[in-house]
Amino acid sequence: MEKIKRVAFISIKITTILIVTMTILLTLPGCWNYRGLNELETVVGVAVDMGSEKNTYRITFETVEYKKAGGTDSEFSPKLIESEGTTFFEAIRKAKIMLGNKLYFSHMQVIILSEQIARERLKEVLSWYSHDLEPRETIYIVISREESAAKLFEAKPFSTDFVSTEIFEIIYEDPDVYSQTINLPAYRSYDVLNSPGINLTLPVFRLVKNGNMVMVSSDGSAVFKEDKLTNYITMEDTGNLLFVLDEVSGGIISIDFNKDGQNDTSMEIKESKTKTKVKYDGNKVKVKIDIKSDVALGETPKNFDTFNHKEIKKLEEEAGKHLSGRIMETIKKAKEMGCDIFGFGNSIYKNSPKLWEKLKDKWEMLFKDSEVDITVKISIKNSGESK
Repeated sequence: MEKIKRVAFISIKITTILIVTMTILLTLPGCWNYRGLNELETVVGVAVDMGSEKNTYRITFETVEYKKAGGTDSEFSPKLIESEGTTFFEAIRKAKIMLGNKLYFSHMQVIILSEQIARERLKEVLSWYSHDLEPRETIYIVISREESAAKLFEAKPFSTDFVSTEIFEIIYEDPDVYSQTINLPAYRSYDVLNSPGINLTLPVFRLVKNGNMVMVSSDGSAVFKEDKLTNYITMEDTGNLLFVLDEVSGGIISIDFNKDGQNDTSMEIKESKTKTKVKYDGNKVKVKIDIKSDVALGETPKNFDTFNHKEIKKLEEEAGKHLSGRIMETIKKAKEMGCDIFGFGNSIYKNSPKLWEKLKDKWEMLFKDSEVDITVKISIKNSGESK
């Protein structure tokens, strides 16, 4: 009898679950706002310039033109659309007047800013990005060194169909390949801009000639004070900055081992770790930076014995001195600009908020006068000897 009751109970329970499930499925709506590809203008990237009239924006949209959609036979190409407005939103809505379809931003990869926009209106652009629901948080904001942001769209993409995608991939893959381009998604850019004790840096791009082709290329970083572009640093300086920020996982270290005025040795970075400690002794800020990098030998000087322990040790020491010297030069440049791009102040803010409250109003001078000690330990892991 008990067995029959148990079976009946289980049967009722399963039936109830099925009824509830079917009820939910029947009442769930489908894709109520579904649109086909032919009803959308998919935006891959946007370039933001000052408009033809005072206090207006000119926005250039790089969109996908679908010649044939569906399956493996899909065909598409880039198409540029321009629009102007007194605000970002207005320019976007005005674009609809020229289009039969709505602009769709969920696949957007980059926002390119002209130098003037970066000097005057970065906050407005970030405000649009942060309030619009469609753009992804992982897009990149970059600065154009050309006369306009839209000028970059004149490039011929080398490995993709779209300039915006090319820029995105250069930035995304850089940490493992070259480590000389700031990799800062838009949501992190917004966080840095609103964080105490650190100045924002954004990647810079320009046009370069490669044979008969005009291509986009990374070209260092733009440095901001609050939300205003104030200066630029080179790609090498950007690489040094990334070491301090502990954002290096690849790249090349090249040195002049024989001191004959020409680099004769190169090492590929396999792993790198940076630890930074910032202290205030009541009078001066003191910073200790420790960098440990594992590398693989790529090129060595002529007649260099990779099995000689003393030679390897000397090469490691020379590489460490070279890298620490490079980083110190970049820190000096940042001090001259009065821009704490390394976040030394932010470290104090996070670890001692009360101390930061006392120091924040004079941080620029404290940063300029800070004492920085850098220790770099390079370990060669494929020299031919066991370690």
